[in-house]
Amino acid sequence: MHPNENKDTVNVYGIGETKALLEPDNIRIGIVHNIFVDESSSRELGEDDLEASALYPDYKYSTIDHVMDRMIANPPKIKPALLPSPKQHH
Repeated sequence: MHPNENKDTVNVYGIGETKALLEPDNIRIGIVHNIFVDESSSRELGEDDLEASALYPDYKYSTIDHVMDRMIANPPKIKPALLPSPKQHH
């Protein structure tokens, strides 16, 4: 919010696109996002910490937004795990 904006009004800026996946893919991507973005972005690096991209500065990194866009546009084909059928007790 900018200082000159009315505090009773909320302005949302963006290009107006929504991105979504259908179930169960939306659940999987939500879990991945929570693990890699929410958890890691909730703490600040200390003076003894090293940001991972500093280890390999010549490597071309992808942002989480870019990876999420690729996952939504072309989600990977996931094969369901083969689980043994539950044994029935008599």
